[in-house]
Amino acid sequence: MDIPAIKAILFDLGQVLARIDQNRTMTGLCSFLDRDRIAPRALDAFSKTIFRYETGQIGTDGFLTALDRFLHEQNPSLPAGYPSETTLKDLWNAMVVSLPEENLHLLERLKPHYDLFLLSNTNALHMEYIERLLPQGSPGFHSYFKRVFCSYELHLHKPDPEIYREACRQAGIRPEESLFIDDRQENIEAARKTGLEAFLLHDFQVGKLFDAQGFLDPEAFRQR
Repeated sequence: MDIPAIKAILFDLGQVLARIDQNRTMTGLCSFLDRDRIAPRALDAFSKTIFRYETGQIGTDGFLTALDRFLHEQNPSLPAGYPSETTLKDLWNAMVVSLPEENLHLLERLKPHYDLFLLSNTNALHMEYIERLLPQGSPGFHSYFKRVFCSYELHLHKPDPEIYREACRQAGIRPEESLFIDDRQENIEAARKTGLEAFLLHDFQVGKLFDAQGFLDPEAFRQR
């Protein structure tokens, strides 16, 4: 990687900037299911609905309706209207564990040196919840980036190569001068196929890629 040539950095959200634990949502949802119906991957049948939500094919109301229907199909003994819409939102957002303040400080340190962007497979409920995790007085999550690209707004989903091309086009950046950071191998491989430089982050330690001044640290890339 030609580190001095990098002018823009695109960050994934989950397990790069925000800590995610999908088991928290799974555990919460399973508490409403009939124990005899619980399977190791009970939400697999619901995965297509999640994909539709994260690509903007359905909105939040449609997603919550579908989630409520799914739970009642899995457990017909649940009363109508239970769990409440507020509880459904809380269950869905439970997988977003934290947004470490140190990562926000890191973004602020990088902004004088790089154009920063977010490129995430996500949904409206999670983006709304991220705002609630910000420190008091923060101007908002979008303020840390030049642009925020979410799958549900682009109607595209990683690792579809088109999502990287569209983000670069809208951002006005050259792929060969841009670094994409993600925690999934398939997303990294797809990004590289579109000409982006890319780094696979295994350990939720994004700060290790930069020096104290906020520049990419060549040593971190030699050690991978």
